[in-house]
Amino acid sequence: LAVQSLTFYPWKLVWPTELSPYYPLGMGFSLQLPLVFVSVLGVWAVTSLCIWIQRRAPAAVAGWMAYVLLILPVSGLVQRGWQAAADRYAYVAMLPLLLLAGGATVWLWRRGAAIVRIALAGLVVSELLLFGVRTRGEISVWRNDETVWQAVRAQYPGLVQADEMLAQALLNQNRVKEGIGVARDAVRLAPRM
Repeated sequence: LAVQSLTFYPWKLVWPTELSPYYPLGMGFSLQLPLVFVSVLGVWAVTSLCIWIQRRAPAAVAGWMAYVLLILPVSGLVQRGWQAAADRYAYVAMLPLLLLAGGATVWLWRRGAAIVRIALAGLVVSELLLFGVRTRGEISVWRNDETVWQAVRAQYPGLVQADEMLAQALLNQNRVKEGIGVARDAVRLAPRM
């Protein structure tokens, strides 16, 4: 889980799809051998690259180490709660990687040919547009407890915790009939809890 989180958060930063307010243990991360292998290989490759270029680009080593240290508390190394990951905890840890990406972009822009500059501009514009679209979609998810747990319930159907939390959110709004209906779904899924 800890190794996977080192690749999970940067991947979600670069390609922010299938975001969830809650990634349940066992459902949000896969312990299947190919995914774990790819994560381990990715971490090994980045770490090896940093060691190889440490004299020419000490900022890369500093950025990677800062990222690893900042992501460790939310990496699953020490488990807190029932979530495998939480996007909302990654914003500080992403800063070193974003600074490295910005520095690399400036370096390429200054040294690159016109085609490289056009490609960089296209990449930056595309990523900013994607971030804008995804942010707009996430605003409706994070409106209140009800919308958060509805989104989790939609992404992970059959997740008892989502039903329980949605039922509680509805009951807190004095929507007793709806809350009881959702609570019954939770009991049906896990009658012995």
